[in-house]
Amino acid sequence: MLTDFCISESAVRNRQRRKKGLLKMAHIGKAALNILGWTIHTALGMRPDNTSTPNDAPSFKIHSLKNRLGDLILIIIDEISLVSHSLFQKVNKRLNQIFEVSDKSGVYFGSIPVLLFEDLSQCEPVAAKQMFWRAPGETFSLWSDLFRPINFNINMRQGDDRVFFDVLCRIRLGEYNEEDEIAIKSRSIRKEDNPEHYQERLSELQSVDFSNAIYAYSKIGMARTLFFNPVKASQKESKIILQPSGDENDCGYMFEQLPLCIGARVICRRNIDFDGAMVNGTEATIKDIILGQ
Repeated sequence: MLTDFCISESAVRNRQRRKKGLLKMAHIGKAALNILGWTIHTALGMRPDNTSTPNDAPSFKIHSLKNRLGDLILIIIDEISLVSHSLFQKVNKRLNQIFEVSDKSGVYFGSIPVLLFEDLSQCEPVAAKQMFWRAPGETFSLWSDLFRPINFNINMRQGDDRVFFDVLCRIRLGEYNEEDEIAIKSRSIRKEDNPEHYQERLSELQSVDFSNAIYAYSKIGMARTLFFNPVKASQKESKIILQPSGDENDCGYMFEQLPLCIGARVICRRNIDFDGAMVNGTEATIKDIILGQ
């Protein structure tokens, strides 16, 4: 954390226009939000990986990106284990386009230094090759030939909680057992997972939002309000036929009709308007529903 702060401050202070010297990115929206950065696709103006639309941007978009990123001296990509080999190649290509060095040999990532962070033993890219994959016959690899790994041998994520640390290590290695499941559920704030101690976990969070939030349906979390009782409502038979759409571009493979109410807990799966930090993965609670818009 301290190292990341020092790197960020150094990159920012080396440019007169504050916050222009550093670009922090992550593959998914929630990870980008945690580091106060951008998703890779949003920051570099790229289409989602699974679309058939070409990633070559028109000249006006490249010009706009260059104006916004022209003062860069450092790029940080977090959760790099989720970045596929294909996406990593696209990032290199797009940065070379932005900084107009595509025609130069031996220049990569727009000639901007890049730092990558993540435990490569964690989550892999979905239905894609990992970033360090090397195609047969490939003579040059962005990962192997340009980056030097630095390993952190002391894991400080769980602090002094060695029991929980060992559980997470076994999960990572695929050695998860029944005792580990019990230990994980003992930290849960859900009554059905941790009936004896969930109130203690809630008090540790020091937030009434968590204590009021319960899951009335298997997929939708609803909060208790003065006008709505989710326990009683969950006993009613839903008249909505939940049928996922077959068109991913239509509604992201989600249900065409969603049973929503004030107090429902939702997550933004795909958003095209990123004003106000509404990135993919943002969690929220519905406060009001305006019909007819």
